[in-house]
Amino acid sequence: MRYFQQSLVALLGSIGLLCQCHAVIDDENDSVYFQNNAGSQNSKYFRHLRGRFGTNEKLNGLGLQDGKSGDLFSSFDSPTLQLESAVRSEGSVTRVMLNCMDDETPLACKKRILDSTSEDCLRFIHCLQEANAFAVEVKASCLDDLDGFIDDPVREMLHIPDSLEIHHSRDLQAGQALPYGIDLVRAREAWTQFGVKGENVRVCVIDTGVWRGHEDLDRLFGHEGNDLVQPWFRDVDGHGTHCTGVISASDNNLGVVGVAPNVEIFVARVFSPNGEFHSSDMIAGLEACRDGGANVISMSLGGPFGSFQEQRTFDSLFENYGIVAVAAAGNTGRFQDIYPASYSNVISVAAVDRNRRRASFSTRNNRVDVAAPGVSVVSTWANNRYASLSGTSMACPHVAGVVALMLSYVPSATPAQIFDAITASAVNPNTAGVDSSLGHGIVDAVAAIEALANSSGGGGGEQPSPTDAPSPPPPDSESGGGGTSGDCIELTVTLRTDGFGSDTVHWLQSSTGDILFFRRNLGSFETFQESACLDPSGCFAYHIRDAFCDGIRGEGVEIRYGNELVFSGGNFGCGGFILLGDGCT
Repeated sequence: MRYFQQSLVALLGSIGLLCQCHAVIDDENDSVYFQNNAGSQNSKYFRHLRGRFGTNEKLNGLGLQDGKSGDLFSSFDSPTLQLESAVRSEGSVTRVMLNCMDDETPLACKKRILDSTSEDCLRFIHCLQEANAFAVEVKASCLDDLDGFIDDPVREMLHIPDSLEIHHSRDLQAGQALPYGIDLVRAREAWTQFGVKGENVRVCVIDTGVWRGHEDLDRLFGHEGNDLVQPWFRDVDGHGTHCTGVISASDNNLGVVGVAPNVEIFVARVFSPNGEFHSSDMIAGLEACRDGGANVISMSLGGPFGSFQEQRTFDSLFENYGIVAVAAAGNTGRFQDIYPASYSNVISVAAVDRNRRRASFSTRNNRVDVAAPGVSVVSTWANNRYASLSGTSMACPHVAGVVALMLSYVPSATPAQIFDAITASAVNPNTAGVDSSLGHGIVDAVAAIEALANSSGGGGGEQPSPTDAPSPPPPDSESGGGGTSGDCIELTVTLRTDGFGSDTVHWLQSSTGDILFFRRNLGSFETFQESACLDPSGCFAYHIRDAFCDGIRGEGVEIRYGNELVFSGGNFGCGGFILLGDGCT
């Protein structure tokens, strides 16, 4: 560990704050914090600083110098104000999240935020529906005006950069190479025994994008919209292409093959070319996955700090939309919680090598659920190449692929059933129970599918009708929901899909967050109708999203609220929402 100190003049200029403390840069943990002479750490300021400045090199660029002494900050009683002072001295901006009130519409929330500060102080980045919050970029000098702002923690890719080894297809074995992880998780046996390779399942990969022209990748879709990094089909890093290949590389007698080679991939590109990425970007990616009809979400990313907004979003995806979330456990090699893997309702994946031993870098904690291959994994790479790479980044998509096989065999399975089956069937070579290194053990696709079929009472690849989707029953009138009294107003939504029905998703939600209906995986050139009787004194939002932002070619959607035609047509681009009811004003 190296200690760096900076003088008062270099960082704070004329602020004039005085204390006896120094900046500590921890190379082993890739972190930075401030410590006073008594040795106590200011963890909250560490969180802000880590999110604001990032790496050691950037800190050094701000003037932190080895062996220099000086004073920094007056006390640790008000870390947020300390952050504000430090950032103000640069005249720069920072990223935060702002919660909306429970009874506020997004428009009312945005207006309240704008009314609290001057118009040129901030820029809105994301409207986070599931988290009921906005992410903003704000001038540091304006932070005093914002009540209750929350950290927007940094998220990073979870691979080991030094492990990268690039291959060309000619470097692989003749025909199609079989990465060791495919047999370690017993994927090939599952293909043969159950006759599924991920058909009719869509996995959303939140990452750096994907190299769309790769010879070994097809059935690729992606989110197109300015709320995420564009274009989704470009990958300047290669990490997203690698993770995608682990899940879905084609079984085509060339290159490599993935765990679920017939699955559909929906790409949510969240990492910008300069690598900057925050919690709110991930939440926006989660909502894009939801709108893109994902059944499974794969996240080879994380960071040491969680947020209520993330947890709330994952809970909603799990409970309201039937989506299974899988995340990398982390690469610290020590006991530490890494997020989003450490949230409930997220499958946390540790890494093992080809000999089924825990990878030395794999993070350990009591949140680890299962383990999968994560050392020297060969997969697809940018520019039509292949690469071997290590990290829990590589373990995560193995599990996402196994979940896809499970859902391909039992399409009606709920996230809770998936979670129970994949953990109960995992094999831990270290213990008969659960440990902090591998959780329940290494995933076993054959055993997991068997466990799921037994618990759900079915299997064999039955497919649901186009309108089947996990959703809670309509709420009663006491919860602000459907309005079953005689004076309710009938809402009728008629949806006529075009040739790309699976691109469209729509749902109705009350102001209390209850889902009255949610439909995805729609067939093409079909007509679907939803109806609900709404309490006219309440507030309800009808949402529609199109994965490719071109609406529905043809008749589209017709919305009738009582005797009024609210909307008709298919020209709605990426989509939006319409508020219904007197309670929305």
